[in-house]
Amino acid sequence: MRKTIFARWRSCFLTGLAVTFPAVVSIAAVAWLFSTVSSITDALLFFLPHSITHSNGGLGPVHWYWSTAAFTLAVAMLSVIGLLARYYIGKKIIDWTDRAMMQVMSGFSERMMII
Repeated sequence: MRKTIFARWRSCFLTGLAVTFPAVVSIAAVAWLFSTVSSITDALLFFLPHSITHSNGGLGPVHWYWSTAAFTLAVAMLSVIGLLARYYIGKKIIDWTDRAMMQVMSGFSERMMII
């Protein structure tokens, strides 16, 4: 049975929507995330004078490249914190857990010998 022109158009339209919708949503989410994070991380640029980071002699919005620098600085700081947590603090937690489990197991084996 032949499809009508409307049915073929609807099929093509829905396929195009299914292909482009995730990309549009992803781009919108990244744009929103960047603007939100950059507005928060602009505080990381406190050591630079407003006349450098803002337009109109320090009265306008922050230049986009300073927001990008603040965002990059925030990502780098979080990466360093994650690195420390993963290797130093993480190893300490694993060591502490291992010692606790060994104490539990040694106490359990001593009780089994008594029985």
